[in-house]
This record gives sequence, structure tokens and C-alpha cells, in this order.
Amino acid sequence: MHCSRYTALYRRYNALATFAMEYLLTGLRRSLTLGVLPASNLAASKLLVYADKLDNDTMTEQEVEEVSSSHPFDRRVLHLDPRHLQFAMFQAIRRADHASLRTFAKTFIGMGNDPAALLCLDHAFSSPLELQDLSFSEVEALLSLYFDYIRLLKKFRHDESLAQDSNRQRLFGFQVLGENRYLAPRHSILHEELSDRSGSSKKGMSGHTCGSDDLRRGITQLISARISVRTEAQDDACRGVHGFSTCLHLLIEEKCDSPDAEESCSFQHIQQEQLTSDWYNARLRLILLQFQILNSARYDNLDVKR
Repeated sequence: MHCSRYTALYRRYNALATFAMEYLLTGLRRSLTLGVLPASNLAASKLLVYADKLDNDTMTEQEVEEVSSSHPFDRRVLHLDPRHLQFAMFQAIRRADHASLRTFAKTFIGMGNDPAALLCLDHAFSSPLELQDLSFSEVEALLSLYFDYIRLLKKFRHDESLAQDSNRQRLFGFQVLGENRYLAPRHSILHEELSDRSGSSKKGMSGHTCGSDDLRRGITQLISARISVRTEAQDDACRGVHGFSTCLHLLIEEKCDSPDAEESCSFQHIQQEQLTSDWYNARLRLILLQFQILNSARYDNLDVKR
């Protein structure tokens, strides 16, 4: 008797938790779109608290009932399903854990989940790269991932689809209201972009309403600006990396012309005996990779600047 009652209660809780999980993920996808920080969205912050509890099995039945919906999902496969990875991604965004976000991005790229991968990379590269104390291989790994970031941004820039559940819709979180009617939700960078372009005439309590042409134009401008600004900051970070800048005075004249030599010289000090083929090849890979990044980013924005 007690066993059957316990089983019934467990099934009820499990079903509610199943519904709550899908609701939470839907809410987080809508709230934490490209460029949105949890601190700027109270609804997203509350959802993240619930998601953390649900993911760690500490959510009360009352809390489960509060956030449950009617979309079924099997709670038993939580830790085997990509949705568990998405929970971890949103928590990493909340913590500004850039190292974890870079790892998640690689996993999502392998899974073919471009919106999730780009969301991870956009947060991971939201602050200037710190490359000065990294080895050649570590810098190369970061630049390779940044190249993936630019390629994904370009892919979304040229993707014209605005349909429900399209990659663009999943990334920016706009709502499809009907034929040629879309809503960019408040507290999103897409809302800011469209509002700045057209003024306040189409702004409402829920967001900014527009047609497909305005929405596509806004997304294109937003992505192009992001490519330009982020790549400029990335290139500035690379200027201080020793792999890109060797002290030629030391190499050629065997003496640095800086007042305090190595302490104040902004270039890498390397001795003749360290100039091996491995050093040269590693440096060449870095330079060519950066050329690829700059060429890709700047070529992509030519049509926008004209």
C-alpha cells in the first residue's frame, strides 16, 4: 500500500518536473537571446534559479507546479539529453564562465546546434581576450574558436529565414505574430536595434512590431556591427601577443633599443638558438590564422559599409 502510494506520488512529481523542465528551457531561450545578460532580465534570473534547483533535484513540488506547462519531456533522460547541456550553458552564462562556454560551443558545433553555439561564443568573446601570458598553442586554440565565431555570425547574417523555430528565430527570440508581422521582445538587442532605426512609433509594452523587411535589415545591421566591433577588439588583443611581434633589434643587432630592455620592450625577446623550425611554424600559423579572421570579418562587412 505504502509502496503504491509512493510510486503514484513519484510519478506525479516526475511528470510535473518533466513539464517544468521544458517550460524553463523555453523561457530561457526566449529571455537569454543574443547579447542579453541575466542581470538585465529579471524573468531570466528567476528562471535560472529554478533551473538550477531542477537540475540538482532540489526543486519543491510547489515550485515545480508553479513553472510547469503542457509540453512533455522524459525526466529520466535528463542527464543524457542535449537539454541538460543547455541548462549547463545558461548557468555558465549566468556565472560569466567563459572557459565553460567555449567548451560548450565546441560541443554544440559538433551537434549542429548553431544557435546554441553562437550564443555561447558571443558571451565567451564579450570581453577583450587576454593572450599575453598564453603559449602559442593556447593562443591558436582561442583564435581558431574566434574564427568559428565569425563564421557563425556570417552564416546567420546571410540566413534569410524568419520562420518559427528557424535558426534566426531561436537566436534572437523574436515572435512570429502572423503573415509579415513579427515582435522583437523588450530587453533584447534586436529590440534596441529596431527601435533606434524606426523611433518609438511601433514600440509597445511587449516589444517592437515590424515587418519582414525591417526585421531582416535590423538583424543584418546588428550582426555586421558585432563582427566589426568584436574583431577590432580581438585584433587589438593580438597586437600585444609575443607570437605576432618579435623584437627585431635584438635579433638583428643582438641588442634591444628599449631603455629597460626586456622589462619595457613590448616585443618578444628571443635568442638566436631559439629560432627553430617549430617556433617559426607556430608563429606562421598564428599570423595566417589572424589574416583569415581579419579578411573574413572585413570582407563580410563591405556591402554594409558601402
